[in-house]
Amino acid sequence: MIRLVFALRRQPELSLEEFHDYWRRKHGPLVAGFAEDLNILRYVQTHTIEGPANEAAQKLLEERQKRQAEERERRKATRDGLA
Repeated sequence: MIRLVFALRRQPELSLEEFHDYWRRKHGPLVAGFAEDLNILRYVQTHTIEGPANEAAQKLLEERQKRQAEERERRKATRDGLA
């Protein structure tokens, strides 16, 4: 058996409610329609809960992404400086 896990990000123009609604009412049935063709035995959606823990996790993620972008810029600057 192969298990696939995807972490999704909401498009900025969608509210959280719109995102969850699309995921539940459009994406879920879409996957169900192809389940047999793709040999999908189980499809599980895990939705975000709004609250302090989620807000803290989001801040950590944003800080990590910022550090990664800064590191990429440093590497690029170093590489460009050596060329």
